[in-house]
Amino acid sequence: MQQCLKCPGHQYSNIQRNRCLQKSVTFLAFEDPLGKTLVGTALSLAILTAVVLGLFVKHRDTPMVKANNRTLSYTLLISLIFCFLCSLLFIGLPNTATCILQQTTFGIVFTVAVSTILAKTITSVGPLPRCVPQHQGQGYGGHGGLLHLGLGYLGSLALVSFTLAFLARNLPDTFNEAKFLTFSMLLFCRVWVPFLAVYHSTKGKVMVAMEVFSILASSAGLLACIFIPKCYIILLRPDRNSLHGFRDKTHSDRKKIF
Repeated sequence: MQQCLKCPGHQYSNIQRNRCLQKSVTFLAFEDPLGKTLVGTALSLAILTAVVLGLFVKHRDTPMVKANNRTLSYTLLISLIFCFLCSLLFIGLPNTATCILQQTTFGIVFTVAVSTILAKTITSVGPLPRCVPQHQGQGYGGHGGLLHLGLGYLGSLALVSFTLAFLARNLPDTFNEAKFLTFSMLLFCRVWVPFLAVYHSTKGKVMVAMEVFSILASSAGLLACIFIPKCYIILLRPDRNSLHGFRDKTHSDRKKIF
């Protein structure tokens, strides 16, 4: 008792509290079944996103791709590819370099992705001030601190995007993708809010696996909500991917609303 010492950070006390034992190093390895599954999922989703990007580039002159700014669509798809790939930085034996790259890369690519969605939302809401008076006149009513800081900033961007997209979700415009943007931001928040609770209650490779899963799930949600409906029309409903098809659908939508 006269010589009580605290064990170093890389050691822990035994039950008798008279010796310091070496801590075992645990991490999410590429060789683990869970690690292999996450790596395979990340690479598969990155390849799928690249295929969607190629499809959009191939059909770049069609109305579906031109709608809501195709440059923003390209930017969002490229950022989603990097979102999927950045999850690989969280797998394997960590060191100082990878720990810095993890949070930096995560912050940059997700900020670009969510900012692009915000820009697409503003594009969708652009007709709002012009259309809302018109409808009313016709009787229509309308890790660690760094991780928390990054998620807080992304959360604020997502909240603004969700609010704007939700307000514009019923605008009678065939080019309007506000509904898809609303669902994508709702899913994005639905993934990351529970993650914060799990982040504070788990340690070790379980926490890392949860963070990788959240990255993949939120990125896949953005890809599915925003781009899969467009891919469906491009590949399976080419009749709607034309100016004539757009005009017919817009006229039908306006009749339903009014």
